Amino acid sequence: VSIYGMEKPLEIENYFSGQKDILDKSSEPKWSTDSLDVKGIGRVLYDFGDARDVFVVDTLAYVCMGYTLVILNIKDEANPMLIGDIWTSSDLYTVQVSGSFAYVANDSKGLKIIDISDPTAPIESGIYDTPGNARDVYISDSLAYVADYSSGLRIINISNPTTPTEVGFYNTPGYARGVHVSDSLAYVADGSQGLIIIDITDPTTPTETGLYNTPGYAMGVQVSDSLAYVTDGASGLRIINVSNPTTPTEIGFYDTPGSAYDIYISDIYAYVADAGSGLRIIDITNPTTPTEAGFYDTPGSAFGVHMADTFAYVADGTDGLRIIDISNPATPSETGFYVTQGYAWDVHVLDSFAYVADEGSGLRIIDISAPTNPTVVGSYDTPGNARGVYVLDSFVYIADRDSLIIIDISDPTTPTEVGSYDTPGNAWDVYVVDSFAYVADYSSGLRIVDISDPTAPIEIGFYDTPWAAQGVYVSGSYAYVADDNAGLRIIDITDPTAPIEIGFYDTPGDAYNVYISDSSAYVADYGSGLRIIDISDPTAPTEMGSYATPGNARGVYVSDSLAYVADYGSGLRILDVTDPTAPIEIGFYDTPAWAYGVYVEYDNIYLSSGHFYILENMLLGINEEELESVEIAVNNYHINYTSSSIDMYFGLEHAGRIKANIYDKTGRNYGTLIDKAVDAGYTKLSIDKSQYPSGQYFVKGMMGETEVSAKVVVLE
Repeated sequence: VSIYGMEKPLEIENYFSGQKDILDKSSEPKWSTDSLDVKGIGRVLYDFGDARDVFVVDTLAYVCMGYTLVILNIKDEANPMLIGDIWTSSDLYTVQVSGSFAYVANDSKGLKIIDISDPTAPIESGIYDTPGNARDVYISDSLAYVADYSSGLRIINISNPTTPTEVGFYNTPGYARGVHVSDSLAYVADGSQGLIIIDITDPTTPTETGLYNTPGYAMGVQVSDSLAYVTDGASGLRIINVSNPTTPTEIGFYDTPGSAYDIYISDIYAYVADAGSGLRIIDITNPTTPTEAGFYDTPGSAFGVHMADTFAYVADGTDGLRIIDISNPATPSETGFYVTQGYAWDVHVLDSFAYVADEGSGLRIIDISAPTNPTVVGSYDTPGNARGVYVLDSFVYIADRDSLIIIDISDPTTPTEVGSYDTPGNAWDVYVVDSFAYVADYSSGLRIVDISDPTAPIEIGFYDTPWAAQGVYVSGSYAYVADDNAGLRIIDITDPTAPIEIGFYDTPGDAYNVYISDSSAYVADYGSGLRIIDISDPTAPTEMGSYATPGNARGVYVSDSLAYVADYGSGLRILDVTDPTAPIEIGFYDTPAWAYGVYVEYDNIYLSSGHFYILENMLLGINEEELESVEIAVNNYHINYTSSSIDMYFGLEHAGRIKANIYDKTGRNYGTLIDKAVDAGYTKLSIDKSQYPSGQYFVKGMMGETEVSAKVVVLE
């Protein structure tokens, strides 16, 4: 059973992660899955920003979070999963999806059009920089109607999404916050001026036809039949009859307990995002006397709401996306949520601290002395985007896209920048040896920077690799560069002022990262998984083994005979490379976000995958040799093999509860074999061989307070 305690971004989530198949389904939503051999023991959450709006299409939710449009797969409402995102340069207020495009109100940047034909890789298609601050957007046919705050209503032609153009506008008297279009009329929630009704029969010359000055501050509007439902801030929900748009009149209202921001009408209910009072469900069967039918007080501030089937999707400010089951409107209940995530790209561990390159948020320093309770103790917001990190003595070296940043961490609670070097390319990774920093500078190859005086770093040499340097590892007198499409490049740095390439191996994929162990180079080769290269002769490296990971290999760390691969969409994969010609996967931990970097120290694995994860390595050491069908005594249990079954006898000194599950060697849970109270003595547990495919399995569980494990062969 897993215990989850979800806190706000930048705070800590402490949990123990077990097998997903045996989770209590009424518990908080699962964040990740693990194999038998790896479990999560701590995590630090980062933040995209406040969730302001959400739009749902089929099994995808499009969420405005700070500067980022986040795309979530909500097929399993209890476990929404991040599948794509795109960063914009200003706050996102609302989003509407039409066809293969998402239209976002991007505050000072106006209307942005995002191509979502591939939701895992959204890209900006077009932009129209409105003169005000875009707060809402409504799409009708080939026109986008933008509530542009101080600049009123702007009408944008989006027939060509790559070159949107303004065709008309109407400067409303207040501050346009929300817009809804019905037939030939645009209804604008105009702040302190209430509801403004604009005739858009000719979109090039829109004209005002009517207005109703609501008592509060009009934030949002939705029109159904001949009624306009206005969320009016502290004055709650106002219902306006617009059958005659020249003389709109209020016919009913409901004063919600919070501040009404957004609304969604479905059948006989109005679902109101009521800021600090969460989701309010208002029965509008009789619009003259609306009544509250139910509510769900979300933990944050509800700013946006969207409905799909029997679920309400609430953009809940700092508490992300909340998914509310409203099948019974009188008793809504939360089924899942998604707390906003950041982009932890790389991690380096020294002593009791983990140093995380957190892209737009710079350096995060995390105290890991208590791994089940990691805490952020210091941070430094670098000027660029932190992608790579290396720690040596009392300095942290950050590959910050535009430059190399050197940060003094002698006091980890107050890190300070002491020096920087603006590399000619984009710094993606860094490796430090003695008084030199070796920077993988993307299109500018390998740069060698003298850091003997950290306050005045200077470049002393470089080698322009043929493609795009993304990762670097230094061993002996060689720098090994993961050079994207050009594979592994081996650079002789005996003379750092004149580095020269002496060998290369063009991997089949895109080399992102490299780790050197003995005479082998382990290359994270993106779509081609892990490649193992023999570098005993660095002038003629040759591939001796590979493993096609299920995702896209982005990072790699090797310890003892295990390779730990940060596998992008497939989390962490652990491979046994005892025989480098035939690596095998023996454990995994599938994080919900993309895994970029990994670092291993002692029994813990540190993974940068959106959040910062601490994983406990529990590898049992599978013996691939078949076990003979004889009775085997192991501690306080023994196993007896027959032609049709495997009989296991578990012994308890005292009466207690025994629970055991069966797993295959990858950690897949095949179910519970036993879960009951037993008396002292031996308890027999029989495994029917016909119920399982051929292979090697584990039985793992608890006998009273004691954890036990056993290896078995179910079938020949």
